[in-house]
Amino acid sequence: MHPEEGFTPRHAVTVSPAALAYARAFAEAIGSVQGGSQVVAFDWSNSVSVKDGPDAPERHLGPCLMLAAYQRRDIPPEVLRFAGGLEFAVKIPASVWSMSAQKLIDRDDGCYFKLALR
Repeated sequence: MHPEEGFTPRHAVTVSPAALAYARAFAEAIGSVQGGSQVVAFDWSNSVSVKDGPDAPERHLGPCLMLAAYQRRDIPPEVLRFAGGLEFAVKIPASVWSMSAQKLIDRDDGCYFKLALR
């Protein structure tokens, strides 16, 4: 799959104010500014493993939602969104977002990457 494929249509899922604030803080941390070369995205992964340190064992988290930054040139303009002072995209497979009850991305501090699809 090419990086520009798989982005979620604009109105398929909504994003809570708490998730937008979390993503805005991420954008500021990576230096992503409005109209810059990078765009923040809510990004789904089917399988994630993490290590809490170089000597720590690997932990399998399974599928999850996280934040990512994509090069603007890799995102189709028709999927870009602007809300809460943030330009962003969403990249969640239709097979995942279509099964969510509320079709809502929300902040959830109980999740490893602090995001949940409800």
